[in-house]
Order: sequence, then C-alpha cells, then structure tokens
Amino acid sequence: MSPEKEKALEDKYLFFRPVWGVECGDGWFGIIDELCAKLSRMDLSGARIEFIKEKFGGMRVGLSHVGGKNYGDALSIIEYAYDRSMETCEECGRPGILRDIKGWFKTLCDGCFAKTLSRSNE
Repeated sequence: MSPEKEKALEDKYLFFRPVWGVECGDGWFGIIDELCAKLSRMDLSGARIEFIKEKFGGMRVGLSHVGGKNYGDALSIIEYAYDRSMETCEECGRPGILRDIKGWFKTLCDGCFAKTLSRSNE
C-alpha cells in the first residue's frame, strides 16, 4: 500500500500501527478503512493492528491484545474483510477474482490481471 494511504489510516485510527507496514495493494484501502471503522466502534483498549498483508490472494490481519469478550466480534469483522478481499482487485479496488500467476495467487480484475501477465512475460 502506498505510504500516503497507510499514513491516512494511522492518522485516523489510533490502534492502526502495523509493525512492518501494510503489504498489499491500494485496491484494498476501502476494505481496510471499513475494517478499522468497525473495530473502532468496539472497546479495544490496548488492541493494535500488528500487520495487514496479502497471502494466497486474500487479506490477512493480525490484531493483538483483544479482550476475551470482544474476540469473537473482532474475528467476525476480520473474516468479513477477508471475504471482501477475495472478490476485490488488490490493485485498483474493482471487482476481482482469485488468479493464478505462475503459482502466485492474487485477487485481480481482468485489467490488472492482463497488466500483471504482460509484466511477468517480459
């Protein structure tokens, strides 16, 4: 994710402090913003988003220090964000599907998939 978009999330949400940054494309910015907005409505004192990354085409989120009473709700919110990431292009945010690019899985729209294929064939 671009440093500008990551900074916008850090400025907006106090618990958004990924240790290694956000390792996904800008297309998932809206999903991450919605995820953080939903989490911010919960009592998450002491909780922190440790990482957000793409793995096997979907968004993975690491949230630490979530109290027991909030754990199930937080997990449901994270699972919903994951489900949305599996149908949203990681690069541009348009509807996408899971693609296999020479053994590397990414969720991409037709246009971004074509660009990725042309770059990988160079």
